[in-house]
Amino acid sequence: MSIGALMLSTLLFVAVDSAVHEKVASPPFGEPSFKGGFSLPIIHRNAPTSPLWDPTVTAFDLFKEEIQLVASSPVAADALASEKMVVPTHFRRGLYLVPLRIGGSLDRISSRYLMFDTGSDLSWTQCYPCHDCGHGHFAPYIPFKSSTFRSVSCDDPLCEHAPDASCDESGSGKCRFFREYVDGSMASGYLASDIFHFSLEGNTDYHFEPEVVFGCSTAEKSVFVREYNTGILSLGTSSLSFVAQVRLDRFSYCVPAPARRDDDDQALSYLRFGSQARISGKRIPFWNDRDKYYVHLKRVTYQHGNRLSQQQPVPIFPRDEAAAGSNVKLLVDSGTLGMWLPESIFYPLQKKIDTDIYLIRVHFVVNPNNGCCYIGTMKDVEEVSVTLGFVGGAEMELFGDSLFFEYNNSEWICLGFTPSNTTVLGIYAQRNTSMGFDLSEKEISIDQAGCRS
Repeated sequence: MSIGALMLSTLLFVAVDSAVHEKVASPPFGEPSFKGGFSLPIIHRNAPTSPLWDPTVTAFDLFKEEIQLVASSPVAADALASEKMVVPTHFRRGLYLVPLRIGGSLDRISSRYLMFDTGSDLSWTQCYPCHDCGHGHFAPYIPFKSSTFRSVSCDDPLCEHAPDASCDESGSGKCRFFREYVDGSMASGYLASDIFHFSLEGNTDYHFEPEVVFGCSTAEKSVFVREYNTGILSLGTSSLSFVAQVRLDRFSYCVPAPARRDDDDQALSYLRFGSQARISGKRIPFWNDRDKYYVHLKRVTYQHGNRLSQQQPVPIFPRDEAAAGSNVKLLVDSGTLGMWLPESIFYPLQKKIDTDIYLIRVHFVVNPNNGCCYIGTMKDVEEVSVTLGFVGGAEMELFGDSLFFEYNNSEWICLGFTPSNTTVLGIYAQRNTSMGFDLSEKEISIDQAGCRS
């Protein structure tokens, strides 16, 4: 059966031999069209062994931008949850990327490095010619080099139904898209379709080649693509996301913490789809809201001490019986770096850590009231842990690299969470945890056995 026939049942069909995208009635997540599995290696951009390593950019630099975003714009956090097609500024410097080839002739195209994002509903990349664009280490995608590239026309049903899409007024007949970020940055271009290439079951040859609709950006004003990140691989729940278009019913990823100077044996890490996805461990029910994955956070507890002197868990949320039964809406987002917490959770948690670790505190320069660092190392905070309890009974323990990150040649350790109006479980908190998304059962699995298993 052809790829086009396999995709006939998607909400927005991408035809193999036609530029027309037809709307059909079936939901985006039903019987999967692809029965096999494939994986993409996850590249930690700042790992010394990475081909993308830039020693001038640190984890602190990335997180500082996110802190500044939350602190400087009272609507930034709300925009993350309320606007369907907004790509937040925190996303602009992807820390974890996957290589992907787009186009019809493999010998004429090179890998694109995309950030995989569970909070985005449309994959897109910078395209040539890109006017008034930031320049990264990789050239924009060149459509005319691909014999299978096609732009989406104005009279295509997809153009009518896709959010924030419109007909190009210049008379080109193309379906335009526009994105405005919460910090005033923007990207615009047109919707297109082309072949995305993947290998199957660990084979280095490319055997799975679905045709996917994506955004071809021809103008942008941001710092998003000025380094190695050339776009987004959308893993959200909308009908235009990559997982919906290819009719995948599950995917998983596990991002390892950065290797220590005395431990260069960093685990290999993969973004896995279909039969290769690892759905194991505890399960948390999720629901779709504005094309994103949300879970209910029921409880937050803090603990300090080693096995011989372990303190009793201290309840941070809820703090008393009067608040028992209340839940916090938590967004699971691989496109956010840190963990965003309500002030009612953040400040009591920060206070407990301050009291117990006995380290000199260093405030963030960008905003002294939002987050902090300490003069010390990861060894100084190895007895600190925070446990998140979810509706359904599952728990997730955060400690070490999922709660802190290193800075200043590993002489400082910094909190990996910040106060916000919106609660987000970012990629730092997910490190060393296998995150599985079972779209048929509407469950997220968490397995904290590490990325080596």
